[in-house]
Amino acid sequence: MPVSFRPMLSAALSAALMISPVAYSAEQSAIWFEHTDINLPANTTVSNLDNGLRYIVLPTSRTSDEISIRVRIGAGVDNGSAEYMLSQLIATNITASSQWQASMGSSQTVLSLDLAHADDAQLEQQLAHIKAALVQAPYSDDDSLQAEFAKLSAQPLNEAITEFHQRYYQPKNISVIVTGGVKGRDVTRLIRQQFGHWDASHSSSIHLANNTISTTDNNTQDMTDALALVTFKPLQSEIDSKQQRKDMLMAMLANRLIEQRIAHALEQQQSIATVQVKNHRLFQQQLMSQIRVSGLSPDERAKAQKLVREEIRRAAASGFTQAEYEMIVSQVRQELQRQTRLENQTYSSDQADRLVAAINQGIVYTDPSYDLELLNFHVAHLNEFDISKTFESMWSEDNIREL
Repeated sequence: MPVSFRPMLSAALSAALMISPVAYSAEQSAIWFEHTDINLPANTTVSNLDNGLRYIVLPTSRTSDEISIRVRIGAGVDNGSAEYMLSQLIATNITASSQWQASMGSSQTVLSLDLAHADDAQLEQQLAHIKAALVQAPYSDDDSLQAEFAKLSAQPLNEAITEFHQRYYQPKNISVIVTGGVKGRDVTRLIRQQFGHWDASHSSSIHLANNTISTTDNNTQDMTDALALVTFKPLQSEIDSKQQRKDMLMAMLANRLIEQRIAHALEQQQSIATVQVKNHRLFQQQLMSQIRVSGLSPDERAKAQKLVREEIRRAAASGFTQAEYEMIVSQVRQELQRQTRLENQTYSSDQADRLVAAINQGIVYTDPSYDLELLNFHVAHLNEFDISKTFESMWSEDNIREL
């Protein structure tokens, strides 16, 4: 793959606003997206503290006392780099001996906690715990860790940890998200109590317990047994809007249709390989689509590449049928229905994750019910010919790149 495409791939793998009075009165910096014809749910509270920390409170249930908390740090790092190791060390220290979990990506670090049953006292306790952990820059006297870091950087480990922590673990770079059976006013008060006095100019240091830290990315898939093709297409709308979501929907339907065709072709050849086709909205206002065939033996790769390209050419030339289109729309509709509040047992935690994803992508958070309504609205004005045309423009021969 040309080098110029790698940063783009990494980043992906990556009107009036009707919100609560607290959110409406907040400084503009609390809102991470441009106002368009898409609105946050009316019960969403979005604001920021004087020190710059953003907080979002979303009540998702009136009958349950479950609570989900997410702390997003805008600290994205490249896998296998010195900063990736630093990010691991700090995140591991924050979550040590607690229920909290950490995940890292190319554009953010996310600390997560899901409580099946919690009251205000327990929420306050967890917020106090995570705040205390966030302000502490760890240090280590573990020779093995220092030796491992020396392979990646000439800078001393503890000095590098301190600099990394001071750069990223600051209130203005952090978002706190709370969802579940909560009251916006009560949670707002607790967040302000715990984080409002965080002075970004001061941080303490604590000893880092010996932990096994790997500089390899455990989430990186092995490319030796896979075939991947990618295309990039500009989006018509520059900001998140109903028009942009229509573009994304049409692309997603087109990709699901070609995924189905490739899967069927592999099955006919009695191949055990699997195919997955996804599209991602990039900050460059482009849409990236990727076809990935995994589980290939070395002898199958050339054959699979030929099969995939033949299916792409066939779909571009003759389009998709009405039966194919209606079946995919039905599948997508059922998937969204299963994500709605009435059918999803992990609704609160999923919405917390969706809020983090929305911040990370710079788009408006919308719940599955809204997405379902928008799907029904758009597909009422679309047909298989529209999706076929979208596919042809996305997957033209000139646009395809192999990774």
